[in-house]
Amino acid sequence: MTWNHELLQAIFISHDLQIIQSMHLFSTEDDDKAVWKLSRDGKYSDKSAYYHAMEKIIDNSHYRVPNDWSLIWKLNIPLRIKLLL
Repeated sequence: MTWNHELLQAIFISHDLQIIQSMHLFSTEDDDKAVWKLSRDGKYSDKSAYYHAMEKIIDNSHYRVPNDWSLIWKLNIPLRIKLLL
């Protein structure tokens, strides 16, 4: 978790180099991971990319009903009824 000074000197001019080296590096135990913010689970899928593209291309806001429909899924009724609702 230190700067590679030789590499930085080879890439950046001295003014930028001073600014970069003044930044603190954070040490973490966790590894970095890729996260797809357009899906609920953070994983990329063709389906989530397609859904996002369609949301941007097609205006379907007139189909949306303002309410908390997630409460339907918490009801103690058969799944087929939830789907019908």
